[in-house]
Amino acid sequence: MRDIVRHDLTGDDLPALPFPLRRLALWERRPEASAARPLLARPLLYVHGATFPISCAFTFPFDGFSWADDLARRGFWPWGLDFAGFGGSVLS
Repeated sequence: MRDIVRHDLTGDDLPALPFPLRRLALWERRPEASAARPLLARPLLYVHGATFPISCAFTFPFDGFSWADDLARRGFWPWGLDFAGFGGSVLS
């Protein structure tokens, strides 16, 4: 089973930005149990174009397997975020 976790940053957790943001969605694909433990895994932040959510690219499974899944299996600790106004990130 794929272990993808969404973290919602709100209120004081949000960075100071030049536009109003109610929630920033940050996605984490936990490393495979057989791979390096999370504290030893190599973190990787996926930054994509600003026209679609992370779920349509980095964590989207093709034939049941996503790019984030592959990286987690190889010992990386993949993270991605939804830009303001897309996916789980909501403008005020």
